[in-house]
Amino acid sequence: MQKRAGMVQKRADLVQKRVDIMKKRVNIMQKRVDIMQERVDIMQKRAGMVQKRADLVQKRADLVQKRADLVQKRVDIMQKRVDIMQKRIDIMQKRVDITQKRVDIMLKRVDIKQKRAGMVQKRADLVQKRVDIMQKRVDIMQKRIDIMQKRVDIMQKRIDIMQKRVDITQKRVDIMLKRVDIMQKRVDIMQKNLA
Repeated sequence: MQKRAGMVQKRADLVQKRVDIMKKRVNIMQKRVDIMQERVDIMQKRAGMVQKRADLVQKRADLVQKRADLVQKRVDIMQKRVDIMQKRIDIMQKRVDITQKRVDIMLKRVDIKQKRAGMVQKRADLVQKRVDIMQKRVDIMQKRIDIMQKRVDIMQKRIDIMQKRVDITQKRVDIMLKRVDIMQKRVDIMQKNLA
């Protein structure tokens, strides 16, 4: 009877040791689950921060696009003004040609009309000066248009670069979200195994 009691006691001790080992394993697994959950939370926070950065970059890109549109509208307005000035120059040039022809006709007339021809020549010179001044203005405006067009091109390149950054950031966010989902599934599986 004592031997049987000793055997039963040994078996009970072995069972108790096994129970203790299983409890330690369960505690270790629970700690791992907690660590994995903390990592999931950190990844989710990082994904949120990256998403906010992507939104800010997108807003900046939209603002730059609006500025580029405004500059483009100004360029179009300046181009219309240049076209109007060019038409006026053409009209003035035709007037100069007509006046010049009149001057030539009047110079062929009698010497008595020489004074009148001189007056017409002066008028033609004045008109020619006005045409030259307007031509200079057109050249200046054209240079301004070229400068503004270069600015529009530079702003468009900046928009393209910022859009690429937004796309890259969005891809990173998608990858991080996928990792978070995978880690969440692992945590759920580990919790089910513990249960």
